[in-house]
Amino acid sequence: MKIMTKLLALTGLALALCGGRTAFAATVTINSGTTDQTAYFMGQVNSLHDGDTLVIASGNHYISAFININFNNGTINASGAVVRKVGGSTSGLSLFGNGDTVNNLEIDGGGSGTNGPCMMVANGTGCRILNCYFHNSGNDSGLLMNNTHMDTIQGCRSYYNWVVGISQSGCTDETITNCQMVSNGAEGLTIDNNTPNCHVTNCWIHANNLAHRGVGGVGIDGANGVIITQCTIDGNGSNGITFQNNDNLPDDGCNIYSNPNISNNAGYAVGIFKSHLVTHFGFTNNVMTGNSSGNYVAYFSS
Repeated sequence: MKIMTKLLALTGLALALCGGRTAFAATVTINSGTTDQTAYFMGQVNSLHDGDTLVIASGNHYISAFININFNNGTINASGAVVRKVGGSTSGLSLFGNGDTVNNLEIDGGGSGTNGPCMMVANGTGCRILNCYFHNSGNDSGLLMNNTHMDTIQGCRSYYNWVVGISQSGCTDETITNCQMVSNGAEGLTIDNNTPNCHVTNCWIHANNLAHRGVGGVGIDGANGVIITQCTIDGNGSNGITFQNNDNLPDDGCNIYSNPNISNNAGYAVGIFKSHLVTHFGFTNNVMTGNSSGNYVAYFSS
């Protein structure tokens, strides 16, 4: 019996060595630089396995292409680091995987003439984007969530992007909390294209859509079960919140409540197009002042 127990233990160890890569998770570091680091960055990222940690060291990191990061249950730590998209390039970071965590990442989008979102998270489940800063995207969004599920975006800032601060498409059960979406050219936040059960709590959505590239502070389109609460939505071009409904999909069971400040927007507090699509709508205990068209929910078409 003792011999059999030892054999089983050795077999388990061998399996861990051969197949259980996460039992021996590694740390991969990307050091800062002064010139384009795309090839070096890609090489380090391509060495990652599930469960590993990627450390983007403090300092500047220049990229001129899309860097695809593909692992599961991994961690990206980037305190003090700034990933800078090289001006005029089509570039950014793209995260694919399940259960990944991104901490303290800052991406400078490179400004006018530079293409692509600062960061895209796609085709995964249960990722966490924490305390990150996405800014200055030249022709796109700060953070793009695309066909992802059950993610948490917490403590993030998205400023001065050409289109949207935080954009969602085809996502489910997303949580956005304690975030700031400020001075983006279109919406601060979009909840679009069949994105049900998005919960938005304690966010500041300010001075977006002053360039009139979008529909207001928050845009909702084809999204059931949206909850927006404890948010300040102020100073945006057009409505504070707009149900645009271009996709002709229902917005059932959305609930906007206990927001202390939906104010000074260049439109209505809330605007609803195609009101027949907005069913079981809850709107209670919101403070609305100074909205130029009216401090109430406006219905534009049925």
